[in-house]
Amino acid sequence: MSVGIPGFSHGDDVKMNADYCRGKWVAFVEYRVKWEYQRAYASWILVTVNILWYLVIEGRTGKSPIGLMASGAIDYHDVMISHQWWRLISADFVHVNLAQISVNMVSLAFVSTIEIMTGSWSYVIVYIVSGIAGNLAQVFLYPHYTVSAGASGAIMGL
Repeated sequence: MSVGIPGFSHGDDVKMNADYCRGKWVAFVEYRVKWEYQRAYASWILVTVNILWYLVIEGRTGKSPIGLMASGAIDYHDVMISHQWWRLISADFVHVNLAQISVNMVSLAFVSTIEIMTGSWSYVIVYIVSGIAGNLAQVFLYPHYTVSAGASGAIMGL
């Protein structure tokens, strides 16, 4: 009577079991590598657009509330009274300072794996809808004289 590890046989069967396990392991590693290294194009395009908006547009308008409003930030008066609805989207690309854009873009890079799982179009749609919802919440919940900017609402929606 032979005593061994349950589920494993001896002799030639050991080689077959090892080849089988090795094949399964190689297939798993190939799948993970393919999944991990797929490109999250929409995420990196959003990061690039945010950084370019910060450098080009806001570099010319400045960081004062008037400069932020000129570059597309959001406040109650412009959206609800002046009907500038485009600000609900543009405010997701305006950032107040380097710390805010840094944290937002690192966060956006971390959640880029969601794009790989769901697809680029659904990722972008959720990003835009979340940004609009966050900006509408800001318009209705904050005091009417508050100027708001940043991609935090859109990123939290992802």
